[in-house]
This record gives sequence, structure tokens and C-alpha cells, in this order.
Amino acid sequence: MSVAAVGSVTARHAALMLALAVGPACSCDPKESAEGKVHSDELGSTATQRIQEELVLTKASEERGDAAAVIQHLEALKTMLEERPEAPAAGPLLVISPPGVELVPWLGRLYVEAGRLSDAERLYEGALSRASDLLQRDRVRNLQIELWSKRGTLKEHIAAKEPALVAKDADEADLRFLALAFNGGGAAVGLVSPGWANGGPAGSDLEKLVRTYERLYRLHAADAQIRQALISLYERHGDVDKAIRLLRESKDGPPVTGSSGDGIGPEEAGCPMGVVPRPTPAELATEAAVIGVLTRSGRDRQALVETRKLVALGRQKSLGAQAFTLGAHLYLGQNRPDIAAQTLAEGTKARRGVADRRELALAEADVLLYERKVDRLKVLLKAWKGSPDACLQTEAVRREPMLAAIRPPATGSGAP
Repeated sequence: MSVAAVGSVTARHAALMLALAVGPACSCDPKESAEGKVHSDELGSTATQRIQEELVLTKASEERGDAAAVIQHLEALKTMLEERPEAPAAGPLLVISPPGVELVPWLGRLYVEAGRLSDAERLYEGALSRASDLLQRDRVRNLQIELWSKRGTLKEHIAAKEPALVAKDADEADLRFLALAFNGGGAAVGLVSPGWANGGPAGSDLEKLVRTYERLYRLHAADAQIRQALISLYERHGDVDKAIRLLRESKDGPPVTGSSGDGIGPEEAGCPMGVVPRPTPAELATEAAVIGVLTRSGRDRQALVETRKLVALGRQKSLGAQAFTLGAHLYLGQNRPDIAAQTLAEGTKARRGVADRRELALAEADVLLYERKVDRLKVLLKAWKGSPDACLQTEAVRREPMLAAIRPPATGSGAP
């Protein structure tokens, strides 16, 4: 668009907003009011300009609280977008760009609020017919699930798709719909509540959700998100052994956290954001995830055994201090600070370089914090401040204010 054209559109928008703010000067025909003029050929020389002008009117009506007018303007915008040669670029939800407004969810919500549920149904069916891939269909399906829940027809739609759970060649679109519906709608396929979290699906919905993700996993065994969702569902359902088996089948391991490289932040900069551990090697991360499932499931003895095996990897495979620091944190999760401290003492012998030294120091502080040994923490932080490591100096300053919030354990009490 040329500079002159941009200026023309801007001027028209300004005049339009002024007319809307002031209101019509007479009780003349609406077609001659500000809104009528916007729709004239004189103001809308291109499709893009007309869409932007209609959007201005839509937002102005919304600010006035005129829901009926907003619906009319959105319906007009929908027609414009569908008639444009480049309409497919707007996607199934008819995105108006700029500013990136999704028309279909906006109009559908207003239809529902106005009690026009059949209109919302047709709107979503049209959007579904325009969806060109599974992710787009999932977005529209969530809108339909919300609508059908309000109409009381969701169970009927679920029943129509449930044969996919036992079909020899299941329709993936049906499975994805069931994955959304049994999970309550709203989230994308592959996103479920962690197995240990409160809330989430339960009862028969959980059982069917597990079966649904088992079928999806058969179709997409390399999809890490679907695999992780199935692991979480197994844990929630109490299928601990299945969750562990699936964790260990993964070649990549679960998601890992931390910074890259041998160091933990640029030493010359003093780690201004604090000390950030390195990424955990995939093998250690997988075993840590397994131990987490065991601990949350109450298999304490087995969790201790597996934690010892994880720490042993640090000796057998020369992984440095990471196996020891990770093992210490896992022992804390099992309420065994005594073994955690012993593990760190052993890890000190295996440390190699600055990264190992820092991670062991942080893990030692975490053990002392767990046991609420404030006096020993103060001594440790003082040692950090006097060390030649600028990152530990920064970390000591960052942690010192937190000491005041730590309440020492009562006499005779153990760790929390």
C-alpha cells in the first residue's frame, strides 16, 4: 500500500471515529449516518480497507455495549473474509490481520450469549470445513465441545465417535475429538494435567482418556507430547508400571532444564541472574522421572533402590557431579536428607571443573535449607561471598535475604 493510501485510510478512520463519538447531527436515514458512509464505495476502495473500517465499527459498538450491533458487524466481516481471494490465509477461525483478531470464537461466543445456539453450530461447522490440518480442527473442536456442553448434546457426539476406541483402523480425527472431550475441552491434544496434580479427568472419563491416548500413541509413537500425556494419564490412573515402562522406552528422555555449556553462566559477568544448573543428561533425566513416579505413588522402598542406581551411574559412566547432585535432590524428595548429605560428600570426590563445584555447592545449600539449619547456611553463604567464584558470590547475595524467612525446626523434631 502506498504512503498516500495509508494516509487516506488513517484519515478515514479518524473521521469515522469522530463521527461515532459525536453521533449523527440529525435523525436522518441511517444510511447517511457515519456507519452508512463507511459502507459506501467512496470510503471502501479496497477489500482490506473495508475490513479494517468494519472492524473499527465493531469495536466501537462493543465499547457502547451494543451486542446486537457487534454481531451484525462481525457477520459482515465474516462475509468479507470469506469472499476475499486470499481468505484461506485467514485460517478456519478467520483471523483479521492486523490486529490478529480471531472472528469465529468472538462471534460464536456472542451467538451463545444471545441464545442463538444453532447459529453458533453452523458457524463452527463452517470453520471445521475450512480447517486444513489436525491442529486447526482441534481448535474448532474445542469450540464445538463448549457449545455442545451448553446444549446438553455432548454425550451424543461422544457416543458417535467412541467406536474409534476399538476400531481396527481408527479415524485419527475421531480419536483427537475424544481426547479433547474426555479431558473437558479447552486444552490441545497432548496437554493433560500431570498425573500427580489435583483435578483433571477421573472415573470412566479417565479410563476412556487412557484408551484414547494409547490409540494415538500407536499412530504417533515418536510424538513426545502424546507420549508424555500418556505417561501422566497412566500415573493418574494408577498404572505405575506402564508409566515407568513408557518412560524408559523413550530414546530422548523427558524434557530437561538448565543452561548449556560447562559453565553455569558467564563467570566474568558474575552470573547476574543467579546460578543456573546445566541441562541434565537424558539418561539421568529419565531415571529421575521414574523415581518421581515411584515416590508419588508411595513405592518408597523401590524409589530408594532406583535412586542408588542413579547415583551409581555417576561412578560408572564418569558423569561427574551431576548424578550426585540429582540423586541428593531425589533423596530430599523421599525425606532422606541424611543420605542426600552422604551423596554430596561422595560427589565432591568426582567433581571436575567449575560447573561441578558450583552445582555441588548449591545442592549442599538445598540440603541445609531442607533441614532448616539456618546457622550452617549462614556460614556456607559467607564462604561463597569470600570465594574467588563471582557466580557463587552473586548467589550468596541473592539468597541471604531468604534466610530471615526460614524457621528453625523445633527441638527434637526431624526434617519437614
